Amino acid sequence: MKNYLYSLAIACCLMVSIGHAQDIIYKKTGDEIKAKIEDINSEEVKYKKFENQQGPSYFIPKSEVFMVVYENGTKKVFNDTPSKDYSKPKSADYGSKGTPYASKDMFYEGITNVSIGYGWGTFFSLFYTNYNSANSYKNSSTGPLYLKWERGLSDNFSLGINLAYIQYKITYDFQGYTYPSYTTLNYFETDTYTSFSALLRANWHFSQAESIDPYFGLGFGYRYGDVTYTSNIPNGGYSSYYNSSKTTTYKFPFGFETTLGLRVKFSPTIGGFIEAGFAKSAIQAGINFRY
Repeated sequence: MKNYLYSLAIACCLMVSIGHAQDIIYKKTGDEIKAKIEDINSEEVKYKKFENQQGPSYFIPKSEVFMVVYENGTKKVFNDTPSKDYSKPKSADYGSKGTPYASKDMFYEGITNVSIGYGWGTFFSLFYTNYNSANSYKNSSTGPLYLKWERGLSDNFSLGINLAYIQYKITYDFQGYTYPSYTTLNYFETDTYTSFSALLRANWHFSQAESIDPYFGLGFGYRYGDVTYTSNIPNGGYSSYYNSSKTTTYKFPFGFETTLGLRVKFSPTIGGFIEAGFAKSAIQAGINFRY
């Protein structure tokens, strides 16, 4: 009976040991990486993070590795060996500072994305549809223009800052009258809407693929907006709005956006993006820089 209990205790200890077994990569800097080593070739060590073995593969140059200790206790010490020149691709395809770095995934922990884009389908234009039938109606816009910065905090989550700007302008003829004679006259009026926002953005990334990065995001932060009314009505005239010019500022400076997006890689450092949802425009697209 005692022998049985002793054997059972030994088996339990072995099971716990195996369940927590891991390879360890010791770098020459003194850092340790808990890993599951997949392959070692003449230039680099390929591994997965021990805590995320279903995630992407990572690579590290052998020239930066001092020793590898496998889960069974076997040790492998590396002498100085020549490695590839990672000076160009490592900051783009291989992660922040090059070590460790992800070899193929479009998005991963440590990557930085900077995007510049333009929008179509502004929601603000919907408020002015009743002016479309006015005489000499014209509309124009600057933007929406987007500037985005994002940093990968894990292999599927990132935080960043989104800046956006739009100016939407409409001009139309209007009929008024002079005061006090009440003589009818025609004049034009211009309404200009301007808005700027700076939002903290959180993105959740759905796929660890080589060339595409689908994601969903929410943004909260500061928004400024105003509307300026101007007209060329002469002195003594009366407008149903304002005599000459007046600016009204929105008093609620809170901004929000939520979109679904997709990035596509064109080269190791350059790609494109498209987003759709609730923002300064229904659709936005542009160029993306990765490093």
